[in-house]
Amino acid sequence: MKKFVLIGLAIMLVLFGCLQSPPKDCGTDKECFQEAMKTCTPAKGVSADPGITSEGLIKGFEGDKCVVEMKVTESTSLPGLKGKEMSCKVPKEYLGASTGSMSSNHLFDYCSGSLVDMMKSFGAQ
Repeated sequence: MKKFVLIGLAIMLVLFGCLQSPPKDCGTDKECFQEAMKTCTPAKGVSADPGITSEGLIKGFEGDKCVVEMKVTESTSLPGLKGKEMSCKVPKEYLGASTGSMSSNHLFDYCSGSLVDMMKSFGAQ
């Protein structure tokens, strides 16, 4: 009996995983990504600023926090940034805020990873 229950659960997990829609592809449209961030709607995007290119992925809610990941894919202005990444669990109350209004204190409270570690090593607080 336990075997059938476990097989049933495994099938349900596989089906649930297959039925989830892929994240919205915002490409380089920053407004698209910011709109998705306001509601924590799964989305991915690329930020191609002069000298630095990064990829962002909004994974969705984990409890009452929005999980967002970012990775620097190219960096000609600061070569040490390439490959650095961070993962953030942003509380709902910050989702509608512009990125500029979330201070570095909040960033360090809710984010971790090699990119955050590097920012701290440069003296960011």
